[in-house]
Amino acid sequence: MSTITILLSNPLASFAYLLLIAAIISCWILPKYYIFAPIYLISYGCAFAAGVTTTVSLLPVCVITLSLLSLKLHPKRFLHFFASMIIAVVGAGMMVHMVKGFNNLLLLKAVTFGDSKIPLNMYLNFDKASLGILLLGLYIPLIQEREKWKHMLYITIPWAAFSALVLFLFAKGVHLVNIDIKLPAQTLYFIVINFFFVVIPEEAFFRGFLQNEVVKGLSNRAAPVLGILSISLLFGFIHFFFVPNIYYILGVVIASILYGTIYHFSESIESAIITHFSVNIIHFIFFTYPFLQNMS
Repeated sequence: MSTITILLSNPLASFAYLLLIAAIISCWILPKYYIFAPIYLISYGCAFAAGVTTTVSLLPVCVITLSLLSLKLHPKRFLHFFASMIIAVVGAGMMVHMVKGFNNLLLLKAVTFGDSKIPLNMYLNFDKASLGILLLGLYIPLIQEREKWKHMLYITIPWAAFSALVLFLFAKGVHLVNIDIKLPAQTLYFIVINFFFVVIPEEAFFRGFLQNEVVKGLSNRAAPVLGILSISLLFGFIHFFFVPNIYYILGVVIASILYGTIYHFSESIESAIITHFSVNIIHFIFFTYPFLQNMS
């Protein structure tokens, strides 16, 4: 079944995902509770009617929402730690799809890209995107002013190029990838899925929330380094659920260090998102995708 057929055969689910994307975008365009929240709620309602979410999924969504709102009230240290731990645990479960109640739509089934013979399934992750939108709307400060956007891009674009080079040299050195220039028919779908349902939620959770909380919690000179390293190790461990290969995980940890570093120095989640997305797109277009081409 083609991707278009899948979307047309599930119009309510497709509409739910379109609204979910709109809710994410609205966090930057119109950063108000009364904008993103209704859009997300309508999206969730459509997803519920389409069977993408169930009543069980209300529990993690409500728990994350209430915990984030409690943090905005600046609770005492113990209560702040307790709320943060709840978000960390439930959020990690949503990242690896272990939280029940979400039936993510399979958009690309058993596709291969370029020279790679490894089939991939690509889902529209309503669970991960829900976590991302709640963090963006309720917790993470976002850039609004044009001058701040210019400054962020000025330091992020060279860093993204540097990050892509470092990761390519590592991946090539341990024989994870080969040069494989391609622009397959599924490129547009990959860009949308990767940006909205992978990169933004991951950076919002790992950098915008976890790294930020660790650094603030430690409050010492070593905090930034410890925050970047600890979250990068967690980032690698999470990815072990998907690809249990030591070289791949080491590459993920290195990537996370690069994302965490630019997030720390730029003080903007946008820098981490752009760097992460740039690395993924460069990998997708210019090298064997996925990793482990020579180890399959």
